[in-house]
This record gives sequence, C-alpha cells and structure tokens, in this order.
Amino acid sequence: MSLRRRKELDRIVTFMENATPDGTALSGFHEWFIARVWTMKEVETGARLMMMGAGVYCPIQSRRKKIGRGLKLRHVPTNCAVFTSYIFVAPGSLSWLSLFESGLVLSVICEGDRPVSISRRQLAAIASRERHGAFKEISSNSDTGIAPGDLVRVDEGPLRGLRFTAQKVRDGLVSVLWDAVGKKNFVELRVDSVSKAA
Repeated sequence: MSLRRRKELDRIVTFMENATPDGTALSGFHEWFIARVWTMKEVETGARLMMMGAGVYCPIQSRRKKIGRGLKLRHVPTNCAVFTSYIFVAPGSLSWLSLFESGLVLSVICEGDRPVSISRRQLAAIASRERHGAFKEISSNSDTGIAPGDLVRVDEGPLRGLRFTAQKVRDGLVSVLWDAVGKKNFVELRVDSVSKAA
C-alpha cells in the first residue's frame, strides 16, 4: 500500500472514530438500517456515505495484522469493522436509490420486502459497549484452540446454537460452510463467538 493511500485511510479511520454515535449524534436521524457493503471497505464506505449526507455508524475494533515474512514478520496494529461487510446507515434526506447508485451500498437487510430498522436505543447500546472496550483486540496470531475440521458451536449472534465444521481459522476468524436454502455459503465468525462442540 502506498504512503498516500495509507494516509488517506488513516484520515478516514480518524473521521469514523470521531463520529461514534452518542445520544446527540443519533438524534438527527430517526430510521437506521443495516447495509451490506464491500468487505474490508466498511470504514472507508461509511466515511464516503457520511460525506454524501447519510448518517453512518461503523463500530471499530483494534486488530493486529501480519506484515512480511520470516525474519521481517511483524504484527502491526490496525483498525477494522466489528461486523464484517455491514454498517448501520440512516439515509436521512437521501433516497435508497441514490445510495445504491453510488455503488457503496450493495444491499439492505430486509424482512420480506421491507428493510429492517434498528432503533437509536440499540445503536446507542452498541456504541456504549464500544466505548467501554467490549470489542476487545483480536490478534491474528493468537492460539484459538480451534483447528480446521473441528466441530464448533456458535455461542453468539443470529446463528447461535448451530453447529458447523471449521474450514479455516485465521486472523481471529473461523470460516464455516453453511448450507442455507439449498445453497452452500462460506460464513466468517469471530473466534470468540464460537466454541468447540462436545
């Protein structure tokens, strides 16, 4: 990554960190939704949507990333989104069509044909947890105790209680194969949200 690109991303991350919602920041927008965006571009996408006039919240966590090989291997602290590929968006005066046409928002989580809205109270609770360090640092070289082929049980989130076979384990994530509606999809789960199944 070029130095110019790295500085631009640092500015975007700082911009998003300063935009963490509290009661005041959330009060300007009444309806919040969950938008799917490009993976690994959550923070950058959020900043661009904010510049367009939308309300955006992207919870951020610290993570250590491996750079280099052999003797030059080092672990560099970086910031990433807590929810991979998803951010919270309040369109405000913008139309959904303009957000989709921008190419930044890929889809919106819907129930039937209506987008699912998130209350300001729920977002404020997530923001409070973020401020108090609930989203702890993920280290890409930490010993998880989970290896590919292990049967794991999901302890948190919408897939709670389901069991999967771990396909890959890296960078604090466990990749599993989920057979949903007759189609197999790879799903990445945080290591701390799963445990070995008995």
